[in-house]
Amino acid sequence: MYKASRPGRRTGSGDMIPRDEILPRIAELLDDNPAIALTEVADTLGIAKFPTAQAGLAQLRGRRIADLIEATPELTPVDAAERLGYPTVPHRGAAMIAEAELRIGSARPYLQQVADALAEADVAEPVQVEVRQLGDEHLAAAVPLTVGQSSPALVWDERYGWRTATSRRHPIGKDTGTAPEGESIRYLGSSIRPSCSRRSPTAARAPSAPRPEAAEKSTGLQIARCGAHGAGAGVERVDGLLGAQPVLPVGVEGELLAGPGRRSSPREPVYPGQMMDTGDFRAGDVLSVACPFTPTRVERGVRWDYIAVRWPWWDIDTGSDFMRWNGIVALGVDTGRQAPGPEVELFQTDPPPEQLEAGDICRVGVPPTVVHVTAVDHHDPPLETGWLPRPHLTVSVLRRGVSYREFPDDSHLNGTGYGLHPGDGIPFTFELLMRPYASLELGDEVADAADRAWRFDGPWDWTPFDQEPAGAGPEWPLTLLTRAGTPCTTEDAQVVAARTASGSHNKTVQDWMTLTNASPTP
Repeated sequence: MYKASRPGRRTGSGDMIPRDEILPRIAELLDDNPAIALTEVADTLGIAKFPTAQAGLAQLRGRRIADLIEATPELTPVDAAERLGYPTVPHRGAAMIAEAELRIGSARPYLQQVADALAEADVAEPVQVEVRQLGDEHLAAAVPLTVGQSSPALVWDERYGWRTATSRRHPIGKDTGTAPEGESIRYLGSSIRPSCSRRSPTAARAPSAPRPEAAEKSTGLQIARCGAHGAGAGVERVDGLLGAQPVLPVGVEGELLAGPGRRSSPREPVYPGQMMDTGDFRAGDVLSVACPFTPTRVERGVRWDYIAVRWPWWDIDTGSDFMRWNGIVALGVDTGRQAPGPEVELFQTDPPPEQLEAGDICRVGVPPTVVHVTAVDHHDPPLETGWLPRPHLTVSVLRRGVSYREFPDDSHLNGTGYGLHPGDGIPFTFELLMRPYASLELGDEVADAADRAWRFDGPWDWTPFDQEPAGAGPEWPLTLLTRAGTPCTTEDAQVVAARTASGSHNKTVQDWMTLTNASPTP
């Protein structure tokens, strides 16, 4: 007869804490005692020893082993487990999970970038891609498509590449060890291996042989032009399904990884270059900003719409006379309790903030995010912020879908947006997607096709010399008259004439609005 005072728990009895609290609670016990036994975890938390406590403990140990290997690549999984103080017996299970975590981490950035591009094209639902390890240790992931597409989802399998799915609820399906076949299953690419961003403790296995008919075609996911709104796009337009030049929707001049190490060709013109220099920004630029996810520690869980983490990139400025910083940064969290303002947080945590508590190890970074620049400010001397290096530059940006005019400067919202400090130690990458009037420089004077003279102070800041209303803006083509207050060179004039030989000011505005889903800065 079972007695309530008996230690342990009855076989088949339910867990005593909510499922979403199990991992955070096990993490707390693991922080206090890295060598904690399985039985102690189960008895302390009132959860089943098998499989709940066993799986949770192995998963957390595996993640932390993976984090340590990423920070110290020369370690093996066994070395990392010993350094973390984990007992010898669970080494094998935790090491296997660590290897899976490292492999999943290498695949996730590529898969998320593809998912984000599909969502931007209104072909797929915006999701955080979940990478699964199938029973035979192969990785797979699914991206749900929008309602009305010819398939409910796309599936990536590291053995067979991309394919369409027949089920939205269970898109990946049961793994049989062979490539899924069926009337509604169509393969988009083969041999897709994302370039590794994390080190795996073992050599990557070569993928299985691709399907013969797919092997004859180019590899990698190809994204076809989907139109401004994607209503008639669908998986039929995701490259027919193979062979087309990978591009993004109309107006998008960025790039998409079309497989390992492959980048799409940007639409002309991208000027002066695709990757931005840390000093070369101006208002109106449309960028894709990213920062690699880097391990750190949570100092405080979500509270008042923020999560506090130890910042992995800055040093404390001990020489500051006015600012005192403790090395911790509070990141905004969208809890749904208030309407988003212009300073929507760009940095994200992995795992998500709601799964983290104080003491947890997580990663913090910025996934590729489309923003547009509203202001650029140079600081001489550099700003005194409390951290090092002191910023020389502030670039204010708004996310895609947010307009400056919705949050004017004279309101409490301050519409300039989220302030970035390129060159302050955070390893940002800035990809220039579009620069309206890239061939012009601020202060240029031009004559348009209607014989009106204009001064250019930004893509949305044109001043006509005739004192008449600006109306619809300058009429193309444009003739460059002066640059930096002096007559322009023949070469500069030829570049401006060539760049404005076709198109119009209105088309530039429309392309910009398509890319940013926002209104131009007034």
